[in-house]
Amino acid sequence: INFLIELENLKKLNLPKGAFVVVGSAPLSVRQIRDSEDLDVIVTQALWDDLKNKFPTGVNDWGIENLYVGSNIEILNPEQSIFGNSKVVPFEEIFSQADDFEGILFMNLEHLRKIKIDLGRPKDLEDITLIDAFRNATAVDNQAK
Repeated sequence: INFLIELENLKKLNLPKGAFVVVGSAPLSVRQIRDSEDLDVIVTQALWDDLKNKFPTGVNDWGIENLYVGSNIEILNPEQSIFGNSKVVPFEEIFSQADDFEGILFMNLEHLRKIKIDLGRPKDLEDITLIDAFRNATAVDNQAK
């Protein structure tokens, strides 16, 4: 996918700021760590309830209910998704500690790393390695400044 096109498609949905956070692999893409295949979005329960009346629902490969909003954007049911019901990172912290890129909130890398450790799939373990390398490189860059 073209990440920038998907970001524009997300912006066109005009979701209320602060009521959604981009999760999954897209937080890696926005930081140019690696490309992602789609945009996974977690929303507040109130926004989910509102959007459910506007878009068709489906179930993804993980058995999580989602909303089909067109293109490669997946809005995840906050009650079912690990990003919404995780014991690893509280839902409120995902929102309050997200990083803002061009007016869109993306999950911070520390939270993403914790959830990927919990999931433990091969692709998650690869992402953890990439996150650690990125954070180490960023720390070195910051020390050099």
